[in-house]
Amino acid sequence: MKPGKHYNEFGSKRRWVCIGLYACVVACCAGASAASDAAIEVPSAILTAAQSVEAPAPEAGVLVDLSVREGSTVKAGQVIGRIDGAAQQLAIEQVEADLAMARRESKSDIRVRLAEKEHQVARVELQRALEVNSGFANTVSAKEVDRLRLAVERTALEIEHAGFEREMLALKIARTEADLRLARHELQRLVVRSPASGVVAEVVRHGGEWADKGELIARVVRVDLLRAEGYLDVQDAVLGSVGRPVRVHATLAGGGEAVANGRVVFVSPEAEPVNSQVRFWAEIDNAAMKLRPGLSVSITILPPRGDAEKDGADALTGGAPTAVSLPRSR
Repeated sequence: MKPGKHYNEFGSKRRWVCIGLYACVVACCAGASAASDAAIEVPSAILTAAQSVEAPAPEAGVLVDLSVREGSTVKAGQVIGRIDGAAQQLAIEQVEADLAMARRESKSDIRVRLAEKEHQVARVELQRALEVNSGFANTVSAKEVDRLRLAVERTALEIEHAGFEREMLALKIARTEADLRLARHELQRLVVRSPASGVVAEVVRHGGEWADKGELIARVVRVDLLRAEGYLDVQDAVLGSVGRPVRVHATLAGGGEAVANGRVVFVSPEAEPVNSQVRFWAEIDNAAMKLRPGLSVSITILPPRGDAEKDGADALTGGAPTAVSLPRSR
């Protein structure tokens, strides 16, 4: 056999092998894309509350004016009760009285005007003494002149001190106003508010009972957003289900059916060793209030939104573009 002919046959075989490999890669990508595009059926799952929050007692005291009971619908921030605040109310009244006195005092300038009058009289007396001595020497003793000069200086300082007291009084008013805000804040802290919108699922303390600081008063369950919990086959979990849209179907009393939408938010990184099942859950929009925690539902995990073929190829190539070079025969 001629060397050239042998080389051509070898090159032809290499080319066909590469073509075969390329076809396998394309088939695998297509298979992964098809698997990613397929909906996943979960025949049985359970609805639970997506959020359960507690309303604690802000301070220790007697609980009064509890306005909710089990089953009450509440909004976030709604007042549901309060701790007895008689002492805090008295503190507010005391600070308000101090503030009223300080403001009334600040409106009076009697001290300033009195100091100015005394200073004016002291200056006149000193001036008269100096005029007398200028006409008749030593009529007013030097000691008396010194006393009159001291009186002028003292009354001048009293004017300055009266102005300083008015400035300090303004600062005192500002501090008392801050004390009043703090006292009102302490009273507002005794109000028990719902931490979230939902339904009151449990009331632990009732009106007239003592509650320690931080002790649970009521528990609120959010029902406009539910959690559907179920299990996936490990093969379906490998494809990456987080973020995929879901649709749940629930059979209601009387044979009716409720349908709601949501999305997968969690897929466990662990699988059950016995049956290779992976726990997951999806958040379900229940704004229509057709569903409730405890219902058994079926879940359809819909195909992800976006380019399914690219997702399937990226699953095999790690996101890098697939490229196969075919040798040319010589």
